Amino acid sequence: MKIQDILLRLHSCLLIMVLFFPFSYSENVKELTVTGGLMYTSWVESDKSIACGLTIETPSTTPTGRYPLQVVLVIDASRKMEGAAIQNAKTCAKNILDKLLDTDMFGLITYSKYARIVSPLQPLNANNRRNAASAISRIKYDVGRNLSDGLKKGAEQFSKFKGQRSAGYHILLFTNGEATVGTTDLSQLQSLAIDLSNEYDIRISTFGYDRFYNEDFLIGVAKKTDGRAYFIEEEKMAGMTYPADKEIKRIMETYANDVTLEIIIPSGSEIKDVYIGKLEDEKITIGKVQAGIKLPVNFDIVGRPSRRKDLEINIEYAEPVRLSPRKKRIYLDIPLSSGEPEYDEKFAPELVEFNTYLDVVETIEKIRGKDKSVRIKYADEFKETVKKLEHVDVKLHSDYFSECVKHFWQLHRDIENAAIEEELLIKRIKYKFLELIYGKQ
Repeated sequence: MKIQDILLRLHSCLLIMVLFFPFSYSENVKELTVTGGLMYTSWVESDKSIACGLTIETPSTTPTGRYPLQVVLVIDASRKMEGAAIQNAKTCAKNILDKLLDTDMFGLITYSKYARIVSPLQPLNANNRRNAASAISRIKYDVGRNLSDGLKKGAEQFSKFKGQRSAGYHILLFTNGEATVGTTDLSQLQSLAIDLSNEYDIRISTFGYDRFYNEDFLIGVAKKTDGRAYFIEEEKMAGMTYPADKEIKRIMETYANDVTLEIIIPSGSEIKDVYIGKLEDEKITIGKVQAGIKLPVNFDIVGRPSRRKDLEINIEYAEPVRLSPRKKRIYLDIPLSSGEPEYDEKFAPELVEFNTYLDVVETIEKIRGKDKSVRIKYADEFKETVKKLEHVDVKLHSDYFSECVKHFWQLHRDIENAAIEEELLIKRIKYKFLELIYGKQ
């Protein structure tokens, strides 16, 4: 799957509005309230579309008394995982096991030439925890990498508890390479993952180790199944459990389930290219939103309206304790007149960082498989971009953005540095961008 199919091309003109959910989960859940704020806008006469964004912001309150989670780990146990990769996967598995509540369920599948049930999905009590931890310690690698068998066996675990109320069904996939046994075609493997996700209502999050896997495939699987994609570099493997810890925290501390935004836009216009979430019939399905997070949701409005008009936005979600449905309607004003960019010191820094990273991600593929001169040329082009960002930095007066500019200068040096393998460089850039859009805590 092409990365361009995953990444949304935003224009340099953006309007961001902030959705704020100042309510906590207790016996009497408060109704959510929403406020909107202008972030940055520019719509010149030549534009035929405008890129808009919503930021969903939740308080740090963690819900209690939720339904059990069902989590199955699917770990690559091929010979290529020998050494730090398999040891780190074991450490991640044990950390996840320790963090889950006694009411939650845990299972573990490994796959090499064939998939194997290391620990069946079952409720966590003291005895089951001990058995699962012992089984994790005994994981060994073998020849072959049958990912299709691993995904199937992982998904089938959820059938044993079908019909039970759950706070979510999740597969966490750990791998450092492409399938060599069973289904090996990446498009067919992605279709399989999507079919299993639909059949069992599961979310698949992926963890790619080192550089010998296809990042577009893992990102695509995660996006298409409402999961998250993470990257663990070889030199950071030892004790590197942060991505897995971050993901298990996200799915355990859900603040709102099944979040959906219905955006009623002016006649003659339509919504295109939603980045976060899925777009169907002008509804953007977000899924789970974690506590204490700012989650950006970006989309294009194509077909310029003839006049200024409010956007009507209907928000639906389920609170995480009893999964009770809740609704809210808001109206947000979109300025449709043309003009120069307006920088809001409070909101614009994150937007400019987001926009720059998007451009970098979309063009970084130019260096893949090309000679050194192509990489040098791209580095020179990016250097000019960073120089322009320094001028923007003067206008924004933002310590946050000043740090972003320093980071982009370091990124420029990484692109120039031919000693950094292109595959590693591409993965670093793409996954850094994913961190931005997953939301800030």
